[in-house]
Amino acid sequence: MIKIVKILLPVFLIAGLGAQGLFESATNTKKGNEKTGGLDITGFVRSIVYINETVNQKEYQLQSGYAETCLILQAEQGDWGDIFTELRFRSGHEYGNEIAEFDISEVYVNAYWWKFDFRLGKQIVMWGRADGFNPTNNITPQDPTVRSPDPDDIYGANFLLRTHLNLAPAWRLEGIWVPRYSPTVLAFEMADLPDYIAIGAGEYPDARLKNSLWAGRLSLEFPTFDGSISYVNGYSPMTGIICVNPESSGSTIILASKAYRQQVYGLDFSTAVGSWGLRGEAVYRVPDKEHNVYPNYYIPFSDQYFVTGIDRSWGDFSLITQYIGRYVVGYEDVYPGNYLENYNRLFSNQTHSARHALTFRPAITLFYETLNLELFSMYDLTTDEYMLIPKISYSPADAIKLIVGANYYQGDEETAFDLIENSFNAAFMELKLSF
Repeated sequence: MIKIVKILLPVFLIAGLGAQGLFESATNTKKGNEKTGGLDITGFVRSIVYINETVNQKEYQLQSGYAETCLILQAEQGDWGDIFTELRFRSGHEYGNEIAEFDISEVYVNAYWWKFDFRLGKQIVMWGRADGFNPTNNITPQDPTVRSPDPDDIYGANFLLRTHLNLAPAWRLEGIWVPRYSPTVLAFEMADLPDYIAIGAGEYPDARLKNSLWAGRLSLEFPTFDGSISYVNGYSPMTGIICVNPESSGSTIILASKAYRQQVYGLDFSTAVGSWGLRGEAVYRVPDKEHNVYPNYYIPFSDQYFVTGIDRSWGDFSLITQYIGRYVVGYEDVYPGNYLENYNRLFSNQTHSARHALTFRPAITLFYETLNLELFSMYDLTTDEYMLIPKISYSPADAIKLIVGANYYQGDEETAFDLIENSFNAAFMELKLSF
């Protein structure tokens, strides 16, 4: 029987799913010409339900059910600066636990001077122009265990300084400093692991300045072409997996996350060829330490990771399709029986010397844009894994939206999707009122 699945936006298959939606570019801060001051309060209230099968796959259960309030406060002070704060509170239960959580999703101050824009505070940075899979997005941590129909909700915020220098109308130079490390949540913590494996505390760098992340990007924005080149140097939000007690004679093996430092050289672009849109991203990732069996088995190989896609609209119907590729530099086969090496290869998407995948996103809008039908799908040509995210959105009024959908993972034994499908396959529903 086909199981209904919540698509994790795989942190494993190719890091970065869910970044900008339908080829949406990352938002940049820009100085407004006129600002009159004042405080604007917007937000939403929503209720979300996720239903999945039990582990024995004979019954259905309410995996996640919660109500959430979001308040967004924006205040402007003339033409020299503004502030932004997003507050969230949710209550209900998730994964069998009661929850009552308050979170400051983002809070930062923007300041404008001459040709500079400055943004300091807790903020989310999303780079890239591709649909869902974004190789250049290596700054913001993710939590793929989040239960939300909005793929952007998997992104967490860092405290950081972000600045732009507007060199000319078409040229922008961006710099980012992240002084404190925040890790991505590895979904293996929710995967179906053997009973003799437990999850321990992660090993991450402290707040010394030498452990900071630095990033820069030069963007070109012309009427018929957008593009950028970028560079990141710092600890990767995505971590490796280590064994905390390798010499223990006990029956329990304790695994934990461990951070590694890397350099990432990237580029991305978007343009149009006739009626077709053409977009792409590519990076060359180089960890600071070489992968080997011991002690650096948790550090991935250097690799090249790229996405290219096309999109077009025919009236109310649109289609986005992409090719995703990864080539591992210096690839070596896994030593037979090395389970920990296997886990690291799964989560770094380096189980093969080369990986190839395709994504498709057809969508149609009906009834004067009140009803939207969409299907996001991905098929890995190398491992035969695939995922499906059908989604129906209905808006009877501008401020009200009902979303019904299902997320589905399928993979052969010992693949990443096989590890997570029992925990993340689910049907979902969201009712949302914005104000």
